[in-house]
Amino acid sequence: MSTARTDVPNPVQRLLWGVAAGRCEFEGCNKPLYRHEVTDDPGNFSEKAHIHAVSPKGSRYDPELIDVNKFENLMLVCPMCHKVIDRDPYKYTADYLFEMKRKHEERIIIVTDIDANRKSTVLLYAANIAGNRQPISESKAKEALVQIGRYPTSNSPIDLSIARSFIDDNESEFYLENMRNLDRAFGRDVRRIVEEGSHVSVFAFAPMPLLMYLGSMLNDKYAIDVFQRQGRNVDSWEWEKEYMPVEFMAHKIGTTGKKVAVSIALSTDIEENGIYEVLGEDTVIYKLTISSPNRDFVTHPTVVNEFIKASRSLLGQIKHDYRQLTELHVFPAMPVSLAVRFGMDYMPKIDSSMLIYDYIKSTGFIYALKIGG
Repeated sequence: MSTARTDVPNPVQRLLWGVAAGRCEFEGCNKPLYRHEVTDDPGNFSEKAHIHAVSPKGSRYDPELIDVNKFENLMLVCPMCHKVIDRDPYKYTADYLFEMKRKHEERIIIVTDIDANRKSTVLLYAANIAGNRQPISESKAKEALVQIGRYPTSNSPIDLSIARSFIDDNESEFYLENMRNLDRAFGRDVRRIVEEGSHVSVFAFAPMPLLMYLGSMLNDKYAIDVFQRQGRNVDSWEWEKEYMPVEFMAHKIGTTGKKVAVSIALSTDIEENGIYEVLGEDTVIYKLTISSPNRDFVTHPTVVNEFIKASRSLLGQIKHDYRQLTELHVFPAMPVSLAVRFGMDYMPKIDSSMLIYDYIKSTGFIYALKIGG
């Protein structure tokens, strides 16, 4: 004979709370149930949902289940999700709810298993690209962090973005405004953290010159991971488990010239004529590319490391060929993570200053900003 709903033993209730980490187990909710979502007052705002109902008139009732109040038959949920579950038992079947419960509780185990010294400060940065800004989901960034065995230092990430900007990247003041904002925001919120040796995880989506500029402030001497948004229509920053090798190829175009340019043609090809239109034909171009340029090949952190090796080798060749070079012109078409890492690799005491260009569909390449010098 089934027991009453109110007869859930206290040890089972405590176990359910602990295993669910005090959060709603309904998939996609994850609401904390130990504080009021409006007033933030502490308290118990949870309900215990039975997967198989207590009474024959309830949702998903199973007459063969003797103890409906056992831990395995209970989900910790918020009042709203409890109503959703019980109003549509044909959609929310027992198997469906058991899987929700399993996934939530497994995720809690994974997150709480992360070593206490594996915390990381989440750093977000976004800016307008062709009139649009791609928002970065905090929850998706945290999921990517957990995937590599880290957890956020704070529940609130550091966001270096301009809160409301109506200036597009084809306007002359765009880069000046964003550089000033990055300088001030970085100095206020980030510099002390990285200089103290704290780990930082970067999630950024902005025009490539700004990403390179951000990278040059972060510098590769600090403990920093840079993530890549995966897929054009998928808001995910999680790396693939398997590394798919990518071959970076470099070659030189022209033999003599007063100016030296680097063409980083990884997301798409860059025609030399576009560079000559900006710098003139008296320009030597060093090109770094892959066999089939595309935006989606950075699926594993090893790809980022291989890119840095290739770009360092190319810049080393340029230093060897042009020992007195003071300015290097950079024309990038590359995934966002590589743009940040390229900037991080810049060494102001050794490298020539870099003039970074941006591609505008209506006009071609334009000068955007300068790193170093």
